[in-house]
Amino acid sequence: MAVAATALLPILALTAGHAQLQPLLRETSLRATPSGELVAFLPAGSQVEVLERRDDWLLVRLVGWVPADSLPAAASAEAAPAGRNEPTAPVEPQVQVAIPTPPARAGTGASVIEGLVKARTGRRNRPAAGLSIYLVPAADGPDLMTGAGEANPDLPALQKQVADLDRQAGRAMQEGSFMEATTEHDRLRREQAAVKSQIAEILAAHHGRHASAARDRAIAETTTDDRGWYTFTGVAPGDYMLYARLVRDDADVEWVLPTRVADGVARVDLDSTNARDLQKN
Repeated sequence: MAVAATALLPILALTAGHAQLQPLLRETSLRATPSGELVAFLPAGSQVEVLERRDDWLLVRLVGWVPADSLPAAASAEAAPAGRNEPTAPVEPQVQVAIPTPPARAGTGASVIEGLVKARTGRRNRPAAGLSIYLVPAADGPDLMTGAGEANPDLPALQKQVADLDRQAGRAMQEGSFMEATTEHDRLRREQAAVKSQIAEILAAHHGRHASAARDRAIAETTTDDRGWYTFTGVAPGDYMLYARLVRDDADVEWVLPTRVADGVARVDLDSTNARDLQKN
């Protein structure tokens, strides 16, 4: 799980004397691989050494200090003598950082976004534990609100075709001999199944792009606890979008909720009343 920039500061006091260190111009997401798992957020001014460039990504090395009791005793015993500020051997690069990053950043304010996530199970809404929620600047998220039908002009026609085939299959059983009716009914159902498969592929691709875009543009990420509660702390006042997607055997739903943050606590619950059913659109 990613950690906020403020959580890194007590343990990541970067050494100003390290060779070729450069300050980050803005708070920046730190990822394990290009477009990969979010590791943390580094505050503006953090010093990094650039090792390699790959398209819009830079491989960087961080040099800093951590409390001795944060590592096993054996590691502390093998440390260099006091007064040695430079590492005795090159530190292997382990993380990469995105360039550029969104101008509006969370983690620099004093506001909080929190809420409860519930997903429908049968006739009841139950807490959704372990669900990832992403905080995206509003300016980076309008397309996350786009429905599959808006983004895919062929989808409405395919959905109409499914409904038409359903009616034709129903009428087929009322016409001709039993053998003829059954044969025609089965043919129409096979044709309908093929169209439904096309629709499922379109929906899966569209909503997969939503999820990927939300992860890439997120300025903060959190996970619901066992009770379904989530919290974003240190959020700068402004306009954001909350994104989450829940996929289960009996459901595939998505939340894309515009959220305005002022001073204090903003309560935003995610449940069936504000979810989008991805099996339909």
